[in-house]
Amino acid sequence: MARIRIVTVWGIVAACIAGGASAGDQPAKAPDTPLLKVHLPRVQQVPPGELTVQAVCLVFGDDAEAVAGAEKVRLCRSPFSRERMRIDRELILGRLVASGFDRRQIRFTGSQHVIVTRDEREIDASRIVAAASALLARQSPPAGESRWRLTGQVEPITVEAGGPAELAPVIVTASQAQAAVRVDVLRDGKAAPGRKLTFAKEYLWRQTVARRDIAAGQSLTKADVAVETFYRPRPQPDWQAPYGKQAARAISAGTVLAPNLLTSPRPARVFERNAVVRIRVDLGGFTLLAKGLALSPGRVGETVRVQNIDSRRMLTARVRADGTVEPLLEETKR
Repeated sequence: MARIRIVTVWGIVAACIAGGASAGDQPAKAPDTPLLKVHLPRVQQVPPGELTVQAVCLVFGDDAEAVAGAEKVRLCRSPFSRERMRIDRELILGRLVASGFDRRQIRFTGSQHVIVTRDEREIDASRIVAAASALLARQSPPAGESRWRLTGQVEPITVEAGGPAELAPVIVTASQAQAAVRVDVLRDGKAAPGRKLTFAKEYLWRQTVARRDIAAGQSLTKADVAVETFYRPRPQPDWQAPYGKQAARAISAGTVLAPNLLTSPRPARVFERNAVVRIRVDLGGFTLLAKGLALSPGRVGETVRVQNIDSRRMLTARVRADGTVEPLLEETKR
C-alpha cells in the first residue's frame, strides 16, 4: 500500500509539471498589424493569360518579400473576349492561404468583389461598314440611280488594347446584283480576320402622293402632289412627273397616284365641224395644198374625216398643231 501511494504522489507531481510546461508553450497571438493588406477595386481590366493577385488587386505591406510573393499567387484564367468575370475576396483569400500565407495576417479593403474584363477595345460596326462601302464605291460603283445596300447585321470587331489598328477591306465577289467584302484588321503589318459583309444592289424609285384633295378633271401642279423616293431591288420603269395631267376621278389627300387615277388632258380643238380646213401633203422638196370640209371637230393628233372640196373625195386625216390636216387614207367619191 505504501508503494502505491508513492507512485500516486509522483504521478500528481508529474502532471503538475507537464501542465505548467504546456501553458508556457502556447503559440503567440497574431500581431495587431496585418502582414498583408489587399485592396479590391470595383472593376479591373487585365491582359490575356493566367491571372495573378497582382493583376486583380493592390497588395501592401511592410515586408517587401511577402508582398512580392503574394502578388505572384495565381488565381484563375483570364476572361475571354467581352466576358465579365467576378472574383471575390473568398477566392483570393483561399489562393493566398493555399500558397502558405496566414489568413489571420491578411486584411481586405475596397470592394467585396472585382469585375474583371479583358483589356481590349472595339472597332465600331459603323467604321467597318464605311470601309467596305468606300471600297465598293471606288472599285465597283453602281450605275445610274442605284446604290449598294448592306444586307444583315455587322458585329463590332474586338481587338487587344495597344497600338493602332487599321481596317483592310477586300472585295471577295462582285456581280451586277450582289457583292461581298471582307474587312480584316491590320496591326503591326499583320492581318487578322475581321468581318464579311454582303451587299445587294437596289434602285431608286419615285411615286407621287396627293398633298390635298383633288377634284375630278383637275390638272395637277407641284402644289397638288409631293414626290417621294425609295429603293427597290429592280429598276423602275420610265417614270414621268404627273404635272399637267388630269385627275380621272376625285382623289383624297394622301393617296398614292397610280397611273389609272390620271389621264392626259385632251388637246384644245383646232376647228369645229363643217369648218373649211387646209389639206397639206409634204412631198420632200415641195408641198401640195388643198381645201377641205371638216366633217367633225378636230383636236391636235386626232384623226377626222375631211372632204376635198375640189375633188369631192373623202379623206381620213390627222390634225396638226398648225390647224392643217395630213391625209392618211383616201376614200371614193360620194
